[in-house]
Amino acid sequence: MPLESQRWLDADKINLGLIFHHAGIGIGRVSAEGKFIQVNPMLCEMVGYSAEELLKRTFMDLTYPEDLPLGVAKARELVAGEGSFFRSEKRYIHKNGQLVWVKIIATPVRDEENNFKYFVTAFEDITERALSDQLIRHQTKILELMAKNHPLEDSYLSVIQMIEDQAGALSAVNVVDQGKLFVGAAPSFPKEFLAAVNGTSIGPTGGTCGAAAQRGERVVSLDIPNDPCWGEMRAGVLALGIRSVCSYPVFDGAGKVVATISMCWKQATPPTAKHLEMGEIATRLLGIAIERDRTERLLKQQQMKMIASSKLAALGEMAGGLAHEINNPLAIISGWAAQLELAGAKGLVGPELVHEVSRSIQQTTLRISKIIKGLKAFARDGDQEAFQNVPAGKILEETLSFCRERFKSEGIELRLTFDELTPIRCRPVQLSQVLLNLLNNGYDAVENEKEKWIAIEVQNYREAVVITVTDSGPGILPEIRDKIAQPFFTTKDPNQGTGLGLSISTAIVAKHRGTLALDPNARHTSFVITLPKD
Repeated sequence: MPLESQRWLDADKINLGLIFHHAGIGIGRVSAEGKFIQVNPMLCEMVGYSAEELLKRTFMDLTYPEDLPLGVAKARELVAGEGSFFRSEKRYIHKNGQLVWVKIIATPVRDEENNFKYFVTAFEDITERALSDQLIRHQTKILELMAKNHPLEDSYLSVIQMIEDQAGALSAVNVVDQGKLFVGAAPSFPKEFLAAVNGTSIGPTGGTCGAAAQRGERVVSLDIPNDPCWGEMRAGVLALGIRSVCSYPVFDGAGKVVATISMCWKQATPPTAKHLEMGEIATRLLGIAIERDRTERLLKQQQMKMIASSKLAALGEMAGGLAHEINNPLAIISGWAAQLELAGAKGLVGPELVHEVSRSIQQTTLRISKIIKGLKAFARDGDQEAFQNVPAGKILEETLSFCRERFKSEGIELRLTFDELTPIRCRPVQLSQVLLNLLNNGYDAVENEKEKWIAIEVQNYREAVVITVTDSGPGILPEIRDKIAQPFFTTKDPNQGTGLGLSISTAIVAKHRGTLALDPNARHTSFVITLPKD
């Protein structure tokens, strides 16, 4: 080789060496087995190891377990000659245990005979950008869980996942209850450890969480073997390899501590500014989730009270009819008893009379029993009932037992069109409440009409059962049709209606995945209940 050409080659090698050594990104040569052959200072700085330490390791040793299969598979493909390079974003584990997000481009180098020699791989630290994108995704997910009314425990788990991904720490949520801390969620901790610390008293020896809950401020412990806050749980924490902990109190809207969040590391190093920021974000999100869950629970309790109040109001409207329904059978029993007594006094009691009186009393008692059974069923908490297929005849019979006598006494004709065996998938008590409300409304609508009737029709279709309740009243004015299902809207006198019946009925049917709607095309006032079969 000419001397001048050799000088140029030597100069190129020197320049390449300088570029390799001073590059602003990590560069390394890696063998087919994944072992580092040569590394530059930037790569060493990126993962926290010296060059000597890295040369004893493979890229598999540094790769986060979940990211390893893809990296190994792609490396094998390149070694086999499938493809010219591989680009990906993955996580490496820093020497201090923290996660480092890197963007890599691995290019295979081959000899003149196309045999694989080694990879030249470029490593770019993208941790800040990757964590920022990931944080946004985590926060979005947590807010979506709240918006979709997922259980509070789902928010606990999502907050923990956010912390563990962002801070590289083990995390746990503890809930405050009567001066103690109870585990809300801690998926990364052994069950035995959680059982041992569940119910820890809040105070200076209740670990960092107990101290944070008592003091209402962040508590950091960097010397677990000697920190007095750990009390009896010290040995258990050290056995898990935990060496530093940062715990935060979580506040509700009134400023009361309702929970704690902890971040635990296996190195005795203080939390970074990023870690502290993550703790603040997690605390705010969890506080919102807890406060929202509490509000939802209160709203549900109020809703249940309103439903119960509506049920009582419906029964109240039927009270007169129920009195008739029970008093009439009692009068029959009383009359037969008097007849039997009189016949006995005259010595006229024969087997035929005894049989007739006995049969009548049994039938009448059965009638009363059905009414009482219906009342007991109606009084149950329908929201706790399981969905079941109930014959239409059973539901209508139990519902009409509350109001048939009342309608009869007012001269209101009941027109029933249905197959008694038509199965209706429902919560029977709740559907009975809806029907009773519609019947009450129908009664009020036709009470002063010349033609008084209420019709109930059950139609059995392939995918749904449709129940239609129609009355002969004057109808609903077009301008208020959109308002009738609104809470507290009523066309009745203040002492006659709460304005909750239709709104609650609509909500009940919605829980059945069905609809309750006014038929705008019907000649008379007609409400249509549509209930799916599955």
